[in-house]
Amino acid sequence: MKDFLLIIVVIMSACSSQQYSQYVIINSENTFAKNEAELFFYDQNLSYEENKKISFLFSYRNIGQDAKGFILNILNNTNLKAENRRLIRTLYNNINRIQVSKKRVQINAPFDLDSKDVHLSAYEQPIKSKLLRSSKPISNISLNKIIFCSSYYDDMDISVIKKVIQKEKDFILITDKKVSNFQNNLIEGNLSPKKNYHYEKQNPQAFAAEVLGIKESQERFNEIKRISSGLTIEFLPRRNSNLEIIILDVNASNLKRLLPAFNYNYAADLNYFSTSSANLLFNDEIDLNDLEKLFAPMPRPVESYSNTNEIFSNNHAIISDTILIEVFKQIGITKALVNGYSGILNYTGSNCVDRSVPVIQI
Repeated sequence: MKDFLLIIVVIMSACSSQQYSQYVIINSENTFAKNEAELFFYDQNLSYEENKKISFLFSYRNIGQDAKGFILNILNNTNLKAENRRLIRTLYNNINRIQVSKKRVQINAPFDLDSKDVHLSAYEQPIKSKLLRSSKPISNISLNKIIFCSSYYDDMDISVIKKVIQKEKDFILITDKKVSNFQNNLIEGNLSPKKNYHYEKQNPQAFAAEVLGIKESQERFNEIKRISSGLTIEFLPRRNSNLEIIILDVNASNLKRLLPAFNYNYAADLNYFSTSSANLLFNDEIDLNDLEKLFAPMPRPVESYSNTNEIFSNNHAIISDTILIEVFKQIGITKALVNGYSGILNYTGSNCVDRSVPVIQI
């Protein structure tokens, strides 16, 4: 009998060797440090407000007459890092070229010129422009490269893949479609998930329990309980301790169902990533407050997003950045790092424009 009880104890230890809380308490961070992480440009020798204004000027939108004077004062700071000084000097030269230019640029825009997104994008440019109507306007802007090296959806997914690779850990992929943009990018990058699960609107908590191994743990307990002759045994479900990264390649509605289900099932400490399938950037179906701790490709600070703020519509972000780059070309700017609406743009004056979409933890 003692031997039998010993076996029970050993097995139960395997079932409950690690406890996972359903809730994670995040330590409060220093406000400055939190704000610093959301800035496009940061130099420790500048104040937060100075870094914030420089970050804004890198967007090249709504440039005030005091911009050059402000930048010159910054450049007089002898403690600036060499790389930051170079970036700010280029910013100054570009803004100077913009402000002295008397040219009204004409841009052949491959968009529907009657749309609100185009009107808003043209209005905010640093130089007045005349948009020429294209004979074949692009319908699905996010899936087309236009002037960029990759489509917007590809840039979002590539940013997620790079972030996952940096962690040097295996990952599980959850999808709600047979083939997605993200899955195609995985194939092109010769990258494979450790395991792939397909979500088909089944009960989200039951699905999460299966993926995490909670269901298997419960089944082991039920078997132990069956053979324990009525003994009272304490049980705590144990998820697969090898799991660290889960990529939720699902639409916004399914993401809203699945993420809370995983957190509830003793897995709030895992790293969760969304992809272009959710399109969280400008999606009206989902409240970002429901997605705390999720890693998502998002070009702007989280608090900038609002369902009522048209400036961050999907098409508007891409169109505005496209027109801005065309303005650069026509007034002779040959190099610029841009805090773009659709991501970080590296414009070199030739070939396509490289764009990266920051992966931000909500």
